[in-house]
Amino acid sequence: MLPAATATTAAAHVANAMVRTERLGLSWAYWEFGTDFGSFGLDANDWRPALRRPAAGLAPPC
Repeated sequence: MLPAATATTAAAHVANAMVRTERLGLSWAYWEFGTDFGSFGLDANDWRPALRRPAAGLAPPC
C-alpha cells in the first residue's frame, strides 16, 4: 500500500498532467494499473481512491 504522502503526490501529479494535457486539446490515458504508481492495489485487491479518481478523469479527493 502506498503511504498517504506518496498517494497524495501521485494523485496531484496525475490530475495536473490531465488538466494540462486537456488545456492543450490533447487526449490522455493512464497506463499504470497494479504498480507502485498504479490506481489498483494488487496487495489489497482494491482501488486506491487517491489515484483512481484522477485516472478516471475525476477531481482528486480533498
